[in-house]
Amino acid sequence: PLNSISLNTELLEEELLELPEDARDEASSILRAVQREVDRLTGITEEYLQFARLPKPNLAAEDANEILTSLLGFLTSELEQQGVELRRELSEALPLIDVDENQLRQALLNLLRNAKEAMPGGGKLTVGSRAVHRGAGADRRRWIEVRIVDTGMGISPEVLEQVFEPFFSTKDGGTGLGLALTQQIVHEHGGDLEVQSEAGVGTSFVLTLPVSGAQDRVDQTPDDPT
Repeated sequence: PLNSISLNTELLEEELLELPEDARDEASSILRAVQREVDRLTGITEEYLQFARLPKPNLAAEDANEILTSLLGFLTSELEQQGVELRRELSEALPLIDVDENQLRQALLNLLRNAKEAMPGGGKLTVGSRAVHRGAGADRRRWIEVRIVDTGMGISPEVLEQVFEPFFSTKDGGTGLGLALTQQIVHEHGGDLEVQSEAGVGTSFVLTLPVSGAQDRVDQTPDDPT
C-alpha cells in the first residue's frame, strides 16, 4: 500500500503541471508533505520487519577497526556540521572477530547516530577499540571491546532501564527499535552491549564480541592497556 501511495503521489505531481501556477504551488506543497510521511512510514515498516525477521548472521573473519574507520568516514561530515569533535582511540593490530559485517555495521551505525543525536548543540564523540580478556584458566578468552562515548544530554536512571526495550522511545516519531535491534544483533553474535549514562554529562555504550576462534587459541597476548 505504501508503494502504491508513493507512486500515485508522483503521478499527481505530474498532473499538477497543467494547473495555474498559484494553485499548483499549494497543491505541490501538500503532495510533498504526503510523500515525506509515506517515506517515514516506509522506513518505520522496514525497521519493524528487520527487527522481527533478523536473519542468522553469516559469519566471516572481520577487522573491527576497518568497519569502524569506514563508518566514521561516512559520518564525518555530519558530525562536523553539527559541531561534534570526533576522537579516535582505535588500538592497532586487533585480532579478528567472526561477524556478519552488514549486521555489525548496522549495530555500530545505530550507536554512532544515537550519540550524534544526543549532542544537537555539539560536543565530543570518542570511539575506541581494544582487545580484552575474560574468564580464567581454561575458560579465559579474548574479546574485542568497542566503546562509543558522547558528551551529550545523558539519560536519566528511569529511562536508562528501558533503553533496550522494543518500542520504547523518547524521540518524537521514534520507533523504539534502534537500540533493541542493536542489542539483538550483538547477542546473536555471542556478545554483550552495556550502557552507562549520567544526565547532563553524557553516555557510554560498550560493545564486546568474542575473538575469532583460531586467533583466540594461538594469540594470548596481554590486554591492551589503553
